Order: sequence, then C-alpha cells, then structure tokens
Amino acid sequence: MHIGGVIDEGGARLVRHGRDVELRWSYGTEILAPLQGQTVFEDYVDVDKFGYIYGYEITSTHDNSMLLFWSAGTTTQSIHIPLQSKGSTYVTLPVALNEGYPISYNDVATGGSKPGFYAVASFGTDGIPGSKCNVSILIGEVPR
Repeated sequence: MHIGGVIDEGGARLVRHGRDVELRWSYGTEILAPLQGQTVFEDYVDVDKFGYIYGYEITSTHDNSMLLFWSAGTTTQSIHIPLQSKGSTYVTLPVALNEGYPISYNDVATGGSKPGFYAVASFGTDGIPGSKCNVSILIGEVPR
C-alpha cells in the first residue's frame, strides 16, 4: 500500500516536523587545518522565509567543538556542539533545533543582516597539518 493514498505528502511532513516544510541538506566544503574561531560553514535562507535547523553532520579528524550561529531578526542565537573525539556526528531531529528562534531576515537598510547560519570551530586544531573538518546542516524553509 502506498502511503500517498492514505495521507498526502504535506500532511506527512506536518506530522513528522510540526509544519509543512521540505528539508534540504546544505553541504559545506572540507576545511583543511581549521583554526580556532574560523568559520567552517556558511549559508543563507531566502529573505521572505523563516529557516529551521533540523539536523547537522560534523566530521573532524581531530578533537574539536563547533558553535552553530544563526540570525534571528535583530539578534544572533547560538548553540555549542561538543565533539568528544575525532570522527563523525550525525543528528536529525523531529523538532527544529532553533524552534522559537527561526533564522529570519532583518532589513539591511535599517542596519540588519542577511538571514544566515554558520558554524565556527570553537577550539580548532590550531592548523595541525593534515587535520580536516566538514559541516553540513539539514535546513527547512517556510514562508513568513
């Protein structure tokens, strides 16, 4: 039996995520020898939408820790993601990580910023040769 015959796709997304949202992976590029405080991932949502973070994948060849930042109107929100050791951490969530504080646009003409999100290596590897990291974010955008 095909689930589409029982419930429409939008309804399935509503049940799964609490809103009718299509998710997409925003893939970062591999960063060689990341430094403490270096931005290792950056992306934006459309200015006429709210953005919700439903997961992330972080891969690092050395112990590290990430800070994930996003603009929510006139404020910047963040969350610390500790990595206990080298390797990969893959997380997907049924409820948005930034529920209540969506990524949103603040008019640039009034001193605002682009609606964006980015990850920063909070400890870094201080440029250890051969060290690498990569960050990808699972994002959903909904109309404002």
